[in-house]
Amino acid sequence: MEIICYNCGRGENPENTLEGIRHCLSINPTWRIEMDIQITADNKLVLFHDYDTNRTTGENLQINQLTLSELKELNVAFNFKENGEYPYRENSIRIPELKDVFIEFQKAKFILDIHSKNPNIVKLFIELIEAEFKNGVDIIAPMPIDESGKIYAYKEYIFINDKYKGVHVIDNTNPISPKKIAFIKIAGNVD
Repeated sequence: MEIICYNCGRGENPENTLEGIRHCLSINPTWRIEMDIQITADNKLVLFHDYDTNRTTGENLQINQLTLSELKELNVAFNFKENGEYPYRENSIRIPELKDVFIEFQKAKFILDIHSKNPNIVKLFIELIEAEFKNGVDIIAPMPIDESGKIYAYKEYIFINDKYKGVHVIDNTNPISPKKIAFIKIAGNVD
């Protein structure tokens, strides 16, 4: 049985935070950590589950209408309750940018759950990997699928996990003739 640290340890720590990821990894560094991704008004990828910020921050704002700098002003742990207290109301925790997560936790195993209806999120995710992680992740020409894992669909794209190798990206704009357009090489990729 494989353990997944849902929402970066939601319940034990404020969800989708660097603190939550650190906690999950301190318990077991081999766990996969599920996190939710949203896109900001200025096209930055951030960890956040809901479309609005009210449940976690106490502020009724829309994620996709705020810039990254505006989001960084919010306390993502404002409503986190522990033993009847709100420990982070005085000690704010900021909404992390996905890029910072990947930089700090290079060996962690992540499951990314896209919570945005903005089709640019896939393009931005690929650009983030190309720009920041050339040494750890490679995007190369399409290649044959050896051991397919989970299959995800998003807008006109299909993503197929290839165990321990990476993710195949397929353009399904024309479902009669899908086209392999890229392979994201991720050593140690799991389903």
